Amino acid sequence: MNTKGIRILDVKNAKCIPLSELLMNIPDPDQYKWLLLWFDVTPMKNEGLFISELIKKVNCSEQGIPCNFTSLVEISEKIFQEIEVLIIGSKMEENLHRYKEDQEMYETCDIVIEMIDGGGSFFIQYRVD
Repeated sequence: MNTKGIRILDVKNAKCIPLSELLMNIPDPDQYKWLLLWFDVTPMKNEGLFISELIKKVNCSEQGIPCNFTSLVEISEKIFQEIEVLIIGSKMEENLHRYKEDQEMYETCDIVIEMIDGGGSFFIQYRVD
């Protein structure tokens, strides 16, 4: 298995690169199935109820919340600030679940997007076949 990854420890215009910008740079995103595994964000104004319900649903779910790419983009546009986000994408649906070990998740999934606030960093990993 070949993987490529990028870890960014930087900011753009004095803030972290938003999830919406990351998503729009994924080539051919509809070839993947997507799963929200962790979601802790600050919502845009007037999106508080939707986002707070989504946070509860994702973080309390046993196996994460499946999502199509269009929905991920729509959700990302409702975020003011990402605090902690974990999203995985895979061409094979059976790979979409919570993992006990992060390393297994990185090695199994085609795409892992992990955003952690506080250090202005995020990690995106994808498989190259």
